[in-house]
Amino acid sequence: MRFSSHLYFRTDGTLGHYPVISVDANGVITEVIENERMAEMAHTRFFTGVIIPEVDTTKIRFGSREKFCRSMRELVDNEHQIAAGKRTGLLLLNGFDLNEFCIDGISNRLIVNRLV
Repeated sequence: MRFSSHLYFRTDGTLGHYPVISVDANGVITEVIENERMAEMAHTRFFTGVIIPEVDTTKIRFGSREKFCRSMRELVDNEHQIAAGKRTGLLLLNGFDLNEFCIDGISNRLIVNRLV
């Protein structure tokens, strides 16, 4: 299985663009690559939003990209990173402004989907 999105949470605590995350049948991440631009790849499911490791999403802070990354760094330990060889759940966050990382109003609400 391969997943892609606009952004993902890197192991260095920043956001990477257009990842392709490969996962085997056991849920182990086998490969993480970044595309310089959004490019189609066969057998890859693309989603709008940010792919993150499985964390308590109620503790994620929004309001800016910096707030988001800071709160994610506090939540992600060494075992739960998006890196080859890790067996972590992957979540997709969407429903918020990807430029400002703000959630405001009824139309913009955080939607969390489990990918793996």
